[in-house]
Amino acid sequence: MQSNLNVLLHTTIGDLIRQHREEANLSLSQLAHQSGVDKAGISRIERGETKRPELRTVQLLADVLGIPYEVYVSHYIDVEQRPDVLHDMLMEAIRLAHVPLISKVVLRFLESPQKDSYDLIEQLFHTTINITNREMKLELLKHIIDFSRNHGIQTYFSKGILHKYLIERDDFSKLDSTYHAGKNIIQYENFLSYEEKILLYYKLGVHAYVLRLYKDCIELCEQVIRNDTTDSFFKAEAFFALCNSHYYLCDYTRAKHYLEEYSKFSFPNVAENVRFMTGSINGKIGNTELAVTQLESFLERSSEYNFMNVVVALMELYLEKKDLIAIEKLLSYEMRITQTEIRTPYKRFALAYFHRLKGDYLIYSKVTITAFESYIKSACEYIKVSMYSQAFECLGFVTNKAIENGNIELYKDVLQKMNSMYSMLSKPN
Repeated sequence: MQSNLNVLLHTTIGDLIRQHREEANLSLSQLAHQSGVDKAGISRIERGETKRPELRTVQLLADVLGIPYEVYVSHYIDVEQRPDVLHDMLMEAIRLAHVPLISKVVLRFLESPQKDSYDLIEQLFHTTINITNREMKLELLKHIIDFSRNHGIQTYFSKGILHKYLIERDDFSKLDSTYHAGKNIIQYENFLSYEEKILLYYKLGVHAYVLRLYKDCIELCEQVIRNDTTDSFFKAEAFFALCNSHYYLCDYTRAKHYLEEYSKFSFPNVAENVRFMTGSINGKIGNTELAVTQLESFLERSSEYNFMNVVVALMELYLEKKDLIAIEKLLSYEMRITQTEIRTPYKRFALAYFHRLKGDYLIYSKVTITAFESYIKSACEYIKVSMYSQAFECLGFVTNKAIENGNIELYKDVLQKMNSMYSMLSKPN
């Protein structure tokens, strides 16, 4: 049957219908009865008198005859010029997730002489941004970008590369490369809408923060605050990112300033984030006992959104105080932490850091092999968010400690696991 279909691709719609009807041993009357299409209409299609039958009519016949959509629609692509019909074909190809067919229909749609190129690309863009399937969306964005570039339609070229970036940045394994691709979009910001500019700077700012490019994050989030004239969620989160970036740059005065600005917003998690960062900042400026009290009182009441962050912050403080009993109590939450759904790169980083701190505690407690296992888990999580230097640091610590202890044979299993980790690091995605 497959060879027959390959031949049928080179025949008319009428030949396609007739041959499939004869193979199914159906008469014109039987096909008319089962499809709801008038017998005389079917006859005219088969004899070629109806040169371009309506797509809906052919769909009804094809459903009865079992003709795949991509087979009969291929006949339309080369001859159809009506953008509305081609758009309908495209929506069906998207529903079927048929990428090769999508490409063919899109190219034909954009070449339609019955509508201005700008209007066609605008319609395709609005169709694309409402699609939920990631692969289909990227395929359409690729065509929007290529067509807009080749035809000098800067507005939709800019919108296309922005939305492509917004999808691809969610691939945690390629955070570095997608960040640099995203920053290139800034040169086209004048072709974006006000809302799109804010979105671009906010997403890039958060992206920079995840990559620990704190100075970049500050520069980008300041753009959000300068340009956003509303009290939007993006503006609120930009203040919080500024607070966090200054915190990690050890500028706790500015961190407190931006935390105060952030506290003026009433979005979900704001009050909780403020409580967490207040305790964290106190820990960094020497108010250790106050920080521990604040974070301990917050621990059981924090949501899943902040729970892992609070545990990690407390572990840092307990290690500083050498409070091993308190750390042991924190480790009772390990299962809850490791079972947390990881939706953001920052959460992945927090999980990696938790394993790193646990390794530090175990080394101090002289539970060496278990500590090594924890460092390896940490490295694995760091790799998932492209934090290769942190992963190398964890693995290097294991190697150095094993050599220092002088009994390599004892750590053979651990070192074998490390070999596979180094292999992953040598071929980052």
